Amino acid sequence: SVASFIDGLVIPGGKDLDATLWGEPNHPKSDPIEKERVEFELALLKELSISKPILGICYGCQLMNVAWGGSLVQHLPDVLNNDSHSGGTLQSYSIEPGTKAELALGSSVVGQSWHHQAIGRVASSLRASAHAEDGTIEAVEATDGRWVLGVQWHPERTMESVETRRLFAAFVDACRE
Repeated sequence: SVASFIDGLVIPGGKDLDATLWGEPNHPKSDPIEKERVEFELALLKELSISKPILGICYGCQLMNVAWGGSLVQHLPDVLNNDSHSGGTLQSYSIEPGTKAELALGSSVVGQSWHHQAIGRVASSLRASAHAEDGTIEAVEATDGRWVLGVQWHPERTMESVETRRLFAAFVDACRE
């Protein structure tokens, strides 16, 4: 299997997850990603050994949460009454103390937001480790010590950022271990 040949997995961004994965009908603004990609990435997540680092970016963060029993807010503007998380908005995120996110990023990070969906109910094997000023969950990570981190923003769009470089370096270091 593919999982036996890799040292870690990055699940990049993409379109929306089909809400039937967590038992809801799709929101009218939903633009579901290709079913084949979702099926492949879900199967790969199930195959990975517990020692393999995983970094999820936006859709990847959402997929990890849903794969492990969580849910999503399907359309943030319905909850927030604004569209502040889409279009590449630069936002500041507070990082929870004592988390892998804090070790990689520090106590806060600025990132570009390109999403209208976000983490709703956090999967029981994950914990929220960063939040936007409006309370939106912006990062989740494994609670069992594994190097599993999902970020809702797009660090690949701010490669000049010291925090972004530290995030990717932390992932690569975890893969080397």
